[in-house]
Order: sequence, then structure tokens, then C-alpha cells
Amino acid sequence: MAYSITKDDYFDLEQPMKSEELYNIIEVPISPFAESEEDEDVYTSEEEISIEARETKELICEYNSIPVIDALADITPSSGDIDIDFVDYYAWGARVTITNGGGIAGTFTLTISGKPLNVIGEETITAENAASIAESGRLKYEVKGNHLIQDRLVAQSIADGLLASYSVPRKDCTLNWRGNPALVLNDEIEAVIYKDDLITVTDIFRIYKQKFDFNGTLKGSTEARKVA
Repeated sequence: MAYSITKDDYFDLEQPMKSEELYNIIEVPISPFAESEEDEDVYTSEEEISIEARETKELICEYNSIPVIDALADITPSSGDIDIDFVDYYAWGARVTITNGGGIAGTFTLTISGKPLNVIGEETITAENAASIAESGRLKYEVKGNHLIQDRLVAQSIADGLLASYSVPRKDCTLNWRGNPALVLNDEIEAVIYKDDLITVTDIFRIYKQKFDFNGTLKGSTEARKVA
């Protein structure tokens, strides 16, 4: 339940219209991946790498194409005692630990093969609020490309969610009031934004910033975002 703040609790309440955050057209790109049919060399060390006797080296290898799946590291050593000890594979590269278990120094070449994922069939999903467009004109927001958005269902869900939040003018609030240290970030408050002899209007806000001052009495400043 939201914490109620009445006009008796605050000194002043500001609720400016945030027209710069109004968008009534949301575009979400889809970048679906398809894996290569065959393994490819995605990393090769530029030159032979030296390793001393009984030394362990850790190499950070970035693939020449990302992301990559089913990666596999291999080395071509100058002696039989240089081996791959451990590998952590990531979509962007690998962390490879090489150990020289022999008594003499040596060199090796490191290669990593795998299947790069390539973007195919890029598409853009759009959500619009016709009433807001008629009232305020076309205000478009383009979501940056994200590899996690792989299908139309996910993209449409993101577009609809953003449209619901941004197609209505935001009127967040700043309260200068007595303050309450028991309230924390993300708590909801209910503030009276208008009152006369006949009607009282309240809104629900979620706290995102608080500041307290104490000089004999406690005074607080709270900034909160309107809950859609």
C-alpha cells in the first residue's frame, strides 16, 4: 500500500509536465541469429607465443566475429609438454590457460574454431498510440538494437510496454516536506496534487531520489515518478 502524504505534510509540491519524455511511436528492431553450418577459425594467434619451463600463461582471446557458439581451442606446441590446462568460453571470446609442464622453454600457436552466429532477416516492430499522435504529432522513439531481441513476440511486448509508459505525458513530482526516513527508494507514495472544497485528487508515485536535512528539525526533499 502506498504511503499517504497530505497537503498538511508538505511545504510545496512541484509536478512539471515532461513533454520531452513523450513518445507515441515505438520502434523495436529484431536481429535474429542463424548459426553457420560449418565450424570456422574465429581466432588465431598472430605469432608463436613463448612460454618458459614450468610456466602457466592465461590468454584473453577475442573472436574475429561475434557471437560464437560451440567454440573449441587447440594449440600447436613446439614440444609435447605444452598443453591447454583450462578454457572459459564466452560469446565474444575465450580465456585460455596454457601450461608448460616440461623442463625447457617452448613456443605454441593457439587457434579457436567455432560457429559464428550471423544476423538474418532484420525487421522492425512498431507500436503506435493514435490518440496521442492526433493530439501531439508523431513523436518516435527507436530502441537500440539488442541481440537478446530475437523474435516478434518479444519485440512486440517491449514496444507495447514502452508505449503504455511514454505515450501519456509524464507528470512526476518533487516534494519538499517533513520527510520520513522509513521510506526507501522504490517505495510508493500517494500525494494530494489538487484539492478544493468539493474534490480531492491524488496520484501514486514511486520514489527514485531522497535528500534529508536536519538543523533542529527534519526536512526532506523527495523526487518520485508517477506510476502509470
